[in-house]
Amino acid sequence: MRRRLLRVLPIAWLLGLLLAPGAAFVLGARQGELENRPIASWPERSLTALGRERTFQQLDRTILERLPLRGTALDLRGRLELDLLRDSPNPRILVGRDGWLYYDEELDLCRDAGRPLADPADAAELVARALGASGRRAIVTVADTKLSVHPADAPALDDPALGCVRRLDRRVGRRLARSPGGLDLRPTLDALERRGIATFLRSDTHWSLEGRTAFVRAVLDRIRPGLADEVELRPGAPWQRDGDLGRFMGMRRLDPDRPLEARRTPRAPLAAGDVALIGDSQLELAMVHPPQPGAVPIAQRALPGQPFCHVNVIGDGPCDAALRRARAVVLERVSRSLRMFTAGCWRPIAIALEDRTGPAGRWERADGGRPLRSRRLALSPAPVRVRALLPGGDVSAVPRIVRIPIRRAAGPVTMTQTPERGPVAPCSTIGDLTSGTAKLLAVPAGRRASDLLVQLSAPPGTELGAPEELVLDGRELRRAPAERPAR
Repeated sequence: MRRRLLRVLPIAWLLGLLLAPGAAFVLGARQGELENRPIASWPERSLTALGRERTFQQLDRTILERLPLRGTALDLRGRLELDLLRDSPNPRILVGRDGWLYYDEELDLCRDAGRPLADPADAAELVARALGASGRRAIVTVADTKLSVHPADAPALDDPALGCVRRLDRRVGRRLARSPGGLDLRPTLDALERRGIATFLRSDTHWSLEGRTAFVRAVLDRIRPGLADEVELRPGAPWQRDGDLGRFMGMRRLDPDRPLEARRTPRAPLAAGDVALIGDSQLELAMVHPPQPGAVPIAQRALPGQPFCHVNVIGDGPCDAALRRARAVVLERVSRSLRMFTAGCWRPIAIALEDRTGPAGRWERADGGRPLRSRRLALSPAPVRVRALLPGGDVSAVPRIVRIPIRRAAGPVTMTQTPERGPVAPCSTIGDLTSGTAKLLAVPAGRRASDLLVQLSAPPGTELGAPEELVLDGRELRRAPAERPAR
């Protein structure tokens, strides 16, 4: 009897393992979203689709991802790999010392497929200086990677990208530290780390309570000196935070955490819309939408009435209204997303400087054509390559913006960079704003303006004015006289 039972039990276990989730599925039980992504969608339902092999592959994947207990199975598998074998079920999640988790995507910025076309340090400096040059109070910061800030528990990696990312983090931070409007949080975080205080969460890509506190205090005091003490920042009640790096592996990894709360509102709150909060999940979770149930957001109490806009969409225009109205701009970006930032940083600069002007230079053809007799430039559909000769000289110790006024427009003006030397300059206009009165070409510090050739084209009848030099030296730029938009 015992021998028969030993033969039957494995078969019953296997049948239960196979049939129980299917039976529960038929009865209506479904697995929720896992692995930080939506569940696969159902395939197309049509007679034509039935003849395609990919229809059945999609159906198989959709049912599998909805089977009950899938989350439990993935969690068990992940725990066995992580806790027993010290390995990760997701190759993008790196396992460090004592179960610390890190994100391999942080290294992509120094790998060929993820390298930015332009220098991220130039982009960060240009945005910080341009916002300040418009008369706004700017707080522009880049949140360094966890691999860079908290190396104490990081895995040993034989990857040259790791050293490159750490050097890039330092370079961007140092550039922001010496830029009007820039904020380098790294010295504060490093001081905490030297005291043995982890500034990141063990199973998450975001700051710990101490890291968030350093960030929020710096931001509030830049908006208005003493604001952080005035609103009485204090830790809230302890809770267990579900780390995003665990979710990337399909499992729950809970870290002890506490929310950061503001106990009081300011005695003299800022007017609604005075501050534009623009950032990614670091700023959002620290100040705007904390993950802790019932936690009152810092922004709601310390900065009531101030709008938040996600930096991922800044290049498409949703943040324009908040930028135009704001007297202070907080702009935060995580280091691993600097490639995206260098592509979209033109927009806040174009908004900030749309009503500013500077001394005029002149144009010079770069295609061997006839010399230009006028400071103005007539365009046609045939592209023309030109360089801007600026009144302040070819090279400057501080960044500059070349404002290209559109005096008469017969249609869209297309501008493409074709540098003679070095990479393209970040933050130059790549799209058209509502006003359509000017294009902007950024000239980073130390770059020769004459090397940054541009190719311009437009419908016949379009005319550009002389290039104007906007020097970003920490002083507010003068406003342009009121003019009608180009027609």
